[in-house]
Amino acid sequence: MSTWTCDLKSRLRGVVATSLLGLALAGCGDGFDPVGRAGGSSLTAGFDTLAPVPTVRLDAGHITLRGPDGFCVDHVASHADFVLFGNCAALGGKGRMVAPGVILTASVRAAGPAASATPEGLQQFFLSDAGRASLANDNTASRITLRDSGIARNALWLRLSDASLPHSLSPDLWRAIFVLRGHLVSATVLSAHDAPLDSRAGQALMTEFVAQIRQATGPVARRATG
Repeated sequence: MSTWTCDLKSRLRGVVATSLLGLALAGCGDGFDPVGRAGGSSLTAGFDTLAPVPTVRLDAGHITLRGPDGFCVDHVASHADFVLFGNCAALGGKGRMVAPGVILTASVRAAGPAASATPEGLQQFFLSDAGRASLANDNTASRITLRDSGIARNALWLRLSDASLPHSLSPDLWRAIFVLRGHLVSATVLSAHDAPLDSRAGQALMTEFVAQIRQATGPVARRATG
């Protein structure tokens, strides 16, 4: 399995996320192979204007990414098949400030072999040294502490700590990895060091984020028979 989980790091290398107090994420090699490079996917809606929008559609697999209420796409930090969601109010949109200092990200890539793309296959990989290394900001497995992992609702859920994250971020984060329309979706919840999410709040936000992505994308239409 490739180190496609470097999505957050490779996509935000040198980029300042304006919605989150100038937090910048750096690091990671070039192992991530997004759909945008191989499959020609691009953001087709939501980037036509700099106005904050809660939803963006990707050509790849006709997948729609949407954040929970109060979260909008950060145009500065998002491109190709990586999307960062920040607080709508902080991005210049309307509404109240929700979850200050929280970053939500989602990335999409073509699913690998059927066996490795199952939640069980993904869990086996991320429990390995190679899997933990791919989760670390500096690609060092020992910097990752896996707090919890589980399979539910046809997705792999991870709660972990990454000691190599920038000091401006809390080391604790949540990931959900699942297959949607033939593509692997990796959703992540991070928070600021001075306003960390607790375990319950982080998991609740992760669960809602995944539900919003699945609902926005919708089921694959079945072909008529007969």
